[in-house]
Amino acid sequence: MRDMALRESADASHAEVACWLGESRSTIASRRQKGTLPPAVPTPWETWARTGDYPQANH
Repeated sequence: MRDMALRESADASHAEVACWLGESRSTIASRRQKGTLPPAVPTPWETWARTGDYPQANH
């Protein structure tokens, strides 16, 4: 849910996101620059939360 919330508030400042996550501003800036905050691809569980489609188990 955290990643989904970050995707929905993409215009939030580094300081705002740092406050929300309990991280330093520089950590957030670095992660955004690297493209790892939030991850570029939603997880199966995030997709489930948005669509209601239950993720299939990997066997």
